Amino acid sequence: MSRDIHFSPPTRANQHIMSGLRQHSGPIRTFVKPEEVDGPDVVITDLKYIGSYNWTNNETPTMIVPGSPPIWRERPLPFSVPPDPSSMFIEPDAHWLLMTPLYALLRAVGVVAEMNADPMDWRSVDLVTDRNCLRNLLRWCGGSGKKPRDFRIDLQLAGQHTMLFSRFVTNYRHGVGAGVGQTYGFSFENESTIPAPGCENSIEHARIVKYNLSGMNLVVRFEVDACLASPAQSSTGVDDLASTMSDLSISSDVHSDAIRGTGVNRGSSPNEPRIIRAGTQVPDDAIVELATRSETSPKPFDWANSYPQLFFSQTPHHFLAMHSAGHISHIIKHHIDDPDLREVKQRAQRGFKKLKRLLEDIQDIVIEKGKSSRLSLVYRQGTLALYERASQGSYLPAHMLKQFD
Repeated sequence: MSRDIHFSPPTRANQHIMSGLRQHSGPIRTFVKPEEVDGPDVVITDLKYIGSYNWTNNETPTMIVPGSPPIWRERPLPFSVPPDPSSMFIEPDAHWLLMTPLYALLRAVGVVAEMNADPMDWRSVDLVTDRNCLRNLLRWCGGSGKKPRDFRIDLQLAGQHTMLFSRFVTNYRHGVGAGVGQTYGFSFENESTIPAPGCENSIEHARIVKYNLSGMNLVVRFEVDACLASPAQSSTGVDDLASTMSDLSISSDVHSDAIRGTGVNRGSSPNEPRIIRAGTQVPDDAIVELATRSETSPKPFDWANSYPQLFFSQTPHHFLAMHSAGHISHIIKHHIDDPDLREVKQRAQRGFKKLKRLLEDIQDIVIEKGKSSRLSLVYRQGTLALYERASQGSYLPAHMLKQFD
């Protein structure tokens, strides 16, 4: 198995979406959905990988940097996977780093920049965000196949013009809702991949890229399901590699190192996670998004919702496993540049243009309010509004904020 989907630490209590906001005076702004936006297509250029990390199932917060996504096995078909667990631990960044959830992002970028002798210029960045924030705002703009669920994004200005978007987490566990039936997505990921050497006992792999979104410089963090095997791994055979790793008991060695601190960089304070330097910097063209779909589903696959997920992370590969009660019969593989996605990509432009306009409006407000302001975007009961937060706490420690000045 590629990651510990049964990892279940004592999780934090759920939070109300309006927790910590100044509600008595109401929102400082209520947003109206952007009208149709003319102009050239929104495009992504200058894509660059700048960091990555794995969270482990160690009881002490531990990151593997650069880490590696699980490796795609290319298993012979058909095969079967069990149903997903009824409840799963999610949101490790918010769980381990409640007060500074963007810390892991900047820490991983710093370690990788040191490895590559390629310093990161944070002052040139307009927005630091998780992919999920972009997808939620796009849904609100009407540019996706789904209406958004309630969400909150906490905002902060860093430097002169950089927006920090921090996704507010209300629930630290994922469960199958009543009436939904069995799901198989997490189990499919687990059964169709193996952990990369040095990344055993992982619970999640996060990747960080920077790019230019039609004039805005973004740094985006996102979870990666899998990666294609490197030529060396392919020649060895991925399943042979898994067997060898099992024989060598690599996972227990890594776990022991994390516990002892051997080969681990400790944080400068007790609240900072330990860093294990292991894994591989995986090329952009090897990243894979995995999905599952029941063969009995009456609706076509929702590319209007799924394509933006690939777009915002520039994930090139999408593997869709078709199954009947977990019995996987075939896997449909798409590349983001496939001709049959051309119409999907063109239809998505309407929403992308609206999102770009919205991000520009939000940036203007954040800059106007200044570094001392703590703001939150809340989508609730069909309305997107901007509130002030009561706390002046920062989502990054002071020494990291200085990198934006």
